[in-house]
Amino acid sequence: MTEGERPAQEPPRAPDSVEFFSPEDRARFKSGAWHLRRRSAEEPLLALGGPRQPADRYLERATHRDFAAGPLAHDAFLRFLAALRPGPADEGAHRLYASAGNTYAVQTYLHVKPDAVEGVPGGLYYHRPDEHALQRLTDEPGFDRTVHFSYNRPVFDRAAFEVYLVSEPRGIEPLYGEESQLYLAVEAGYMGQLLMGGQRESGVGLCAVGNLAFDRVRDALRLHPGQRLLHSFLAGPLPENSPLRARPAPESRTRPPRERRAAARPGPAAAPAPADTAVIGAAGRYPGAHGLEEFWENLRSGRRALGPLPAERAAAFAAPGSGPGTEQAWPHGGFLRGDDGFDGRLFRISPQEAASLDPQLRLLLPVVWQCLEDAGHTPGSLTRDGERVGVFTATMWHDHRQTGEARWRQGAPAHLPGAASDLPARIAHCLGFEGPAVAVDTACSSSLAALHLAVTSLRQGECDAALVTGVNVVSHPYHLALLRDLGLAAEKPSAGAFGDEDGGWSPGEGAGALLLRPLGAAVERRDVLHAVVEATGAGAAGRPGPFGMPAADPLARSLTRMLRRHGLDGADIGYAECAASGALLADAAELDALLSALRPSGTPGRLLVGTVKPHIGHLEAASGLSQLTKVLLQLRARTLAPTAVAPRRSELPDWTRLTVCDTARPWTPVTAGAPLRALVNAVSATGAYGHAVLRSAEGADL
Repeated sequence: MTEGERPAQEPPRAPDSVEFFSPEDRARFKSGAWHLRRRSAEEPLLALGGPRQPADRYLERATHRDFAAGPLAHDAFLRFLAALRPGPADEGAHRLYASAGNTYAVQTYLHVKPDAVEGVPGGLYYHRPDEHALQRLTDEPGFDRTVHFSYNRPVFDRAAFEVYLVSEPRGIEPLYGEESQLYLAVEAGYMGQLLMGGQRESGVGLCAVGNLAFDRVRDALRLHPGQRLLHSFLAGPLPENSPLRARPAPESRTRPPRERRAAARPGPAAAPAPADTAVIGAAGRYPGAHGLEEFWENLRSGRRALGPLPAERAAAFAAPGSGPGTEQAWPHGGFLRGDDGFDGRLFRISPQEAASLDPQLRLLLPVVWQCLEDAGHTPGSLTRDGERVGVFTATMWHDHRQTGEARWRQGAPAHLPGAASDLPARIAHCLGFEGPAVAVDTACSSSLAALHLAVTSLRQGECDAALVTGVNVVSHPYHLALLRDLGLAAEKPSAGAFGDEDGGWSPGEGAGALLLRPLGAAVERRDVLHAVVEATGAGAAGRPGPFGMPAADPLARSLTRMLRRHGLDGADIGYAECAASGALLADAAELDALLSALRPSGTPGRLLVGTVKPHIGHLEAASGLSQLTKVLLQLRARTLAPTAVAPRRSELPDWTRLTVCDTARPWTPVTAGAPLRALVNAVSATGAYGHAVLRSAEGADL
């Protein structure tokens, strides 16, 4: 090797095996992307553009691991099997799927559970395509849930029947010899796609099953040794909350989603709002990021946007009449930098009036507008048919009022009210929204309390869509001085989350907005679905000790009540976005409560946790929206962003049952085929709680 040459780098080697029952090992293996061909400088990429597939195409083929209670209706069962029925021979029609040489050597067998399908006795059946009839093999199936892998046994328990696609090599091998196995696999694939794509029309939900103890099934079906299982499904009535139940067939399979939204002109919803709520728009401005794309890039890369108070603001705070303090005295935090760029003309606000607006409103109004744009809506499109839009704004500080008071004491007129109610009322006025306009202050849980009130308002039919907004801007020195002098704010940012020192939090600034609609209405109107809010809750610590003292038990009870009220189990939740402000005892109490509610003692598997606050600071009233937005972006990318963790962790939490996402990793469901699901938790220094459960919108136009 000559001087200056480098040794050839060994290509990465795929692991020979992976411990399947270790979520960490599976996630590590998947992060290697071994399903992709390795990149090479000698093989350049040609980027592809063009439209995305319509959301309906994904929704129609989505796997279901849950089914509605009660027997499957007889007509739904008939519609399901009609997909396998041959067409009229005199019209030249054959099948809805292809087969090599029209051999059709894949046989369909069914296991119908007793009293599970109306008009069909329990037992094993062969579907005769030539007569479109079920040939009953036995009324004693001869096998139970144990033929399935453990992950699929709960699905089996809820299913009404099973489908097995089985090869019959005697019907094809004399023609095609060794190629027959390939052709049989292709035919079974066609059939599987046909059945999965017909779930809406039939009303039958399907869960594809990759593996089972087929030897036992073969014996019960009395098959010969040469027959092999090619494909199988667990099936039952579509779940009650499935969008396919209420969603009409798409008017076009080729028109892009935005065009489909523009074409829909539905009237106001007549039925009460369903339990699930769709997030159809999102926007935000956070430290180090003017928009969500930049925010996600910062989160994904683990970047932290903390630093000293901007010099121009520190100078203003130190000016005469602003109160005592110097630049060195202010805590470091996640501060917004530069001009807010507010253009009042967009909102019909004159330059003179815009100059006197609350800085929180100047920051929040453009974010709300971006949220509507993200949803593909204008104020007019949301209210065109007389629909009401509610505005729920999380806010807790009155810096603008204190600024007005300081000017008044210096002789200026008292013209700056700075009331919390101004924020939602101004948004409603600027955009012409006639639903509730509510300011919410539960301190650091305000955003999740606002979300809870918005979802409740939608469910009660008080509004047809809702804007949830939150904002925090430090515009008066008393704001930071109070946090500093009460010992709540850290002088300098901590090294990371969950440290063993009680250093306090880093203040943060920002604004966020979410646009919500009842899930059924959002699906009907072809809205973009970022995620689904399955559950919300709010509570308070009560009186376990001195005011503001953190306690795990009341928080655990509040979380458990919310989950039970919405029919969820803690084991369903794969990730928790923590409040974790940086206070030693409060963070430990929160982790203890999360374990009690989501992973009680004896439950297998660790709970994945993370927090956004070491990266952008604690946004107080807007902190919950920063957490929610982080989760939305993680759902979109199906990736968990890393959390900066302190080198020396607190010894108070039970780390044997917790895993902090300290590196970016693929986000996989708790069980195969289930949606991604996350809990967002907020805890205020006053003992007020806010919670929300979000799940991925499977098959949605993300």
